[in-house]
Amino acid sequence: MKFKLPLRNPLSDGAVFAIALLALSWGLICFDTLGRWDQLVYDAELRFFSRPANQEIAIIAIDEYSLQRLGRWPWSRRIHADLIDKLTAAGVKAIGLDVIFAEPDASDPEADERLAQSLRRSGRVVLPVLPERSSVTSGLSATLPLPSLAASAAGLGHVDIELDEDGIARSVYLKAGIDSPTWSFFALAMLEAAKTDTRNSLSGERSPRSTLNDSSHFWKRDYLIHIPFCGPSEHFPRFSYAEVLNDETVAPGLRDKYVLVGATAAGLGVTLATPAPGRTASMSGIEFNAQVLDTLLQGLAVRKLQLGWSLLLTAALVLCPVFAFNFLPLRWTLPVTVLFSLLAVAISVIWFRVFLLWYPPTAAVLTLSLGYPFWSWRRLELAVKALHEEKERASATLNSIGDAVIATDAVGIVQYMNPVAETLTGYDLQQVQGRHIDAVLTVRTSQTQAAIGFKGFARYLKSGRAVKLTDPHFLKSHLGKECAVRISANPIREPSGKIRGMVLGLSDITETLRITRQMAYLATHDNLTQLPNRNLFEDRLAQAIANAQRQRLQFAVIFIDLDGFKKINDGMGHAVGDMLLTEVARRLRTHVRQSDTAARWGGDEFVLLVERLADKAAAAEIAHKMVGALSQPFDFKGQELYVTPSIGISLFPGDGTEAETLLMRADAAMYEVKQSGGNNFRFYSEDINDWAAERLVLEKEMHYALRRGDFEVFYQPQIEPHSRRIIGAEALIRWRHPEKGLIAPAKFVPLAEETGLINPLGKWIIQSVCQQIKAWQMGNIPATCVAVNLSPRQFLQSDLFDQIAGALDGTGINPALLKFEITESLVMKDVERVAATLRDIRRLGVKVSIDDFGTGYSSLSFLQRFPIDQLKIDQSFVRQVASNTDDAAIAQAIIVLARSLRMKVIAEGVETRSQMLFFKDRNCDGIQGHYYCPALPASDMTRLLGTTGGVFAADRANN
Repeated sequence: MKFKLPLRNPLSDGAVFAIALLALSWGLICFDTLGRWDQLVYDAELRFFSRPANQEIAIIAIDEYSLQRLGRWPWSRRIHADLIDKLTAAGVKAIGLDVIFAEPDASDPEADERLAQSLRRSGRVVLPVLPERSSVTSGLSATLPLPSLAASAAGLGHVDIELDEDGIARSVYLKAGIDSPTWSFFALAMLEAAKTDTRNSLSGERSPRSTLNDSSHFWKRDYLIHIPFCGPSEHFPRFSYAEVLNDETVAPGLRDKYVLVGATAAGLGVTLATPAPGRTASMSGIEFNAQVLDTLLQGLAVRKLQLGWSLLLTAALVLCPVFAFNFLPLRWTLPVTVLFSLLAVAISVIWFRVFLLWYPPTAAVLTLSLGYPFWSWRRLELAVKALHEEKERASATLNSIGDAVIATDAVGIVQYMNPVAETLTGYDLQQVQGRHIDAVLTVRTSQTQAAIGFKGFARYLKSGRAVKLTDPHFLKSHLGKECAVRISANPIREPSGKIRGMVLGLSDITETLRITRQMAYLATHDNLTQLPNRNLFEDRLAQAIANAQRQRLQFAVIFIDLDGFKKINDGMGHAVGDMLLTEVARRLRTHVRQSDTAARWGGDEFVLLVERLADKAAAAEIAHKMVGALSQPFDFKGQELYVTPSIGISLFPGDGTEAETLLMRADAAMYEVKQSGGNNFRFYSEDINDWAAERLVLEKEMHYALRRGDFEVFYQPQIEPHSRRIIGAEALIRWRHPEKGLIAPAKFVPLAEETGLINPLGKWIIQSVCQQIKAWQMGNIPATCVAVNLSPRQFLQSDLFDQIAGALDGTGINPALLKFEITESLVMKDVERVAATLRDIRRLGVKVSIDDFGTGYSSLSFLQRFPIDQLKIDQSFVRQVASNTDDAAIAQAIIVLARSLRMKVIAEGVETRSQMLFFKDRNCDGIQGHYYCPALPASDMTRLLGTTGGVFAADRANN
């Protein structure tokens, strides 16, 4: 049996020990107790920094060969001057001459001046500053070159190298000096002499401010960095001093290199022990300087992680396992300890290699190692206690769970039964202990089959694995109560593996079965009408096809759509609409046979599956009955409501042998009825198929046309009737088909709206109109405001504002020259949303017009809520305005209304002189129609605006 150890109180001895471990690790870090071990880890991690020699660095060695060729040391300073002259002529970047010239050359006084001249001519030579201790008790002092040489050198660099307690050189201070850290380290001084950018070089660990500000006369250091040695001794290209001086071919090869000159011969220079990778050997001072120079050039200086961050990281590595031990099994204690110890080392390696930060991991590793024995003992103590608690908890759990549990021995004698099992069987535990389970349980696989006894369960458990009987079984208590149960059986094993008993678990699923059956019904039936839904209908249709193919039968799929339902649903509310749909479903069930299926397809659409039809006439008779039944008025609280059906019929196998085809063709026939006025039925025919195919072809050609640029914008002028001046224009889309010629908008715009193509088409129109306005401005054509129609689908796009703003920004036109027209019916669909969108558009500076005004159902008070600039009188009122008093009254009322609301008003569709005079006499702001001018291509509109100045002559009117 699995168990979890109890959680500890934060103030328990375990928590106290965790705090003690944390304090131990912090103490080890703060007092650097494990410094030597950390240094060994640092030396090991240097292996990750092994890299090829830097070809920008070269060493000129004062070696045994040079001493043989040039004589005993020290040499004349003229020799050094000759070397500097050669290197200067070769064009080296900087020269680091690691030779101390602290005293004059007694044997050749003029040699000092000769060397000073070479230093000045070069301007790239760095000389060393050597810290020395004058006495045992005094601090360090600086040994400088001769004043003349120091003044002539490009810079001075200190060669103070920090040695760790084990005598190994791993780090240097980039700045050091007497009283204050004045001089750069020798390698850094070379970079400064070469005018190399050193702003990022001073990234080392800063010395305490108190130390730097100390007024005592001592050697002071700052900017400590650790050196990631790239190789062993003789790693960098090396040339003998005598070879460079005497061989004319060597110096030119040092062009654009940093050259370090120093002693490598035994007994001349300082040798240092370093942790450089490769074979262990002492490294000369000049080679050490080359390593530092390579580090600075490649930006690889390593800094020790700040104390605060080191303490936080160690705390996380120590406390995370402590926290995890309270939740993980006992066997995980050692792996977790090892894992976090390795993690500490991995973090150190990764930060060292990637971030150039040195985190000493030994304190964390040691603390984790010391903590493991305590936690192991503590967890064992807790495990013993947990076993006892688990036993008590198991007993309490079995008595409180919702499933029945019965335990038996190997031969089926009942040993334990929880309260739920007592309820299911009708016995209590005292009654059944010692009795065989077959006398207690009567279980059947169904309500009619024979009972399953203990032998049946024992047979299942022979394999030694747990058994779950997923199918419902039926249990009958000795009191006569029956319930459905799901049974599981688990073997009880001895340590040897032998089965010594069995535990039966019985879950009462009586209510679950009832709910499942109800959910299955809901999944296949419409919740409102209780008719089969689409899923169940498609399943029955598939069965009908299979049955009809076997028996060579005929059946019909009848698609029904309710005409006028949307008006009732929108006008009287969804509650009335739901009532009407429910009554439609009742009438359908009344007029179909028991063997047929009436289903709700969705919304106000229904579908019938009429099987075993004798002929086509039988289907027509059923459809005729449906038309009559559904055309009858529907009563709602004494009010009669009317809807009519549009019915389409497809027949199997004549109209198709697949479900999708039959449904599609029945729907196409229904749509044809609806287009013809509804309240009728129609069988599918090839004509309908041709019509649907034509729509598909037209839709496809529209996509091609948009890509090819076959669409074109025409412009119909809007004229002020008194001055006959053009005050604006309306942009109208035209499709110039390469084969069919000019296609009228009435043929393709509704299809574009239906298929969603109106969105990219509308975006193209906005862009084209803005570009045309820009072209008129560039051609000094009189500024003309152009109105663009926005379809309902286009208006409801979320990115409409961005489309308009983008077109305006892209062309830079005056926003006041652009106007957008929306229909009155669109305004009333969602008043708040439309108002918000219109306000956003108006903020851009464009204008807004209501098209087809007077044909909708809006309340006139709503006009005050919208930012409207103009109303357009619908042409249905213009057509007979001169002869029909009602139309005249409506047109005049719209003009008066617009003026009272400080809006402009345009009459569209003006075609006769009498219509023009009517609106002219009533001071209508503008007239649009064929009386003055039809819609024109952009080129003709440009010519009209340019040649007439935007004014129509009286004799240009179409009478």
